[in-house]
Amino acid sequence: EQLIERGFEVKTELLNSLADNVAPSLDNIELGSYTVGTDGSIHLPVIIDASDAGSGLKTAFIVEFLSPSGSSLQKWASFDSNGHASVDFLISPDSASGTYRLNTIRLTDNAGNYNDSYSWLYSNIRAFQVANPRGDGEAPTLEDFHLSAVFDPLTDRPRIVINGTATDDLAG
Repeated sequence: EQLIERGFEVKTELLNSLADNVAPSLDNIELGSYTVGTDGSIHLPVIIDASDAGSGLKTAFIVEFLSPSGSSLQKWASFDSNGHASVDFLISPDSASGTYRLNTIRLTDNAGNYNDSYSWLYSNIRAFQVANPRGDGEAPTLEDFHLSAVFDPLTDRPRIVINGTATDDLAG
């Protein structure tokens, strides 16, 4: 503010004719049939194609499913040099039966533009219907909870103490 008061210019405009201001795009998604591994884990196979016309697609991206309870399940994945990825999304053997909906594919390009692909996925819903006889669809129960603060003489600061007990009848 003092520079402005003294008549100095504090802003400038950068014109970059090579600037990439366009986010990468999700081009296609294919879901295979889910399988159950020998350990009971459930494999959700997803094939993803994406592209970026400007600075290029960043290799690393996030795949997010919503579980039947609405919990977010996320996994990092990688594209090859052609923007193609085959993702084996694993969920627990105790995962609940129901719909696992693909919620976001989080894409970034080398210029920092971001696309969560939500609008594409909203118009092109992709989901697995998982039937898991071993599935635990019941949430744990909070039996006991205590929150307190005690003074810690070693650090000369208060310390927050949280104690509780939760139980789960099925998966643990």
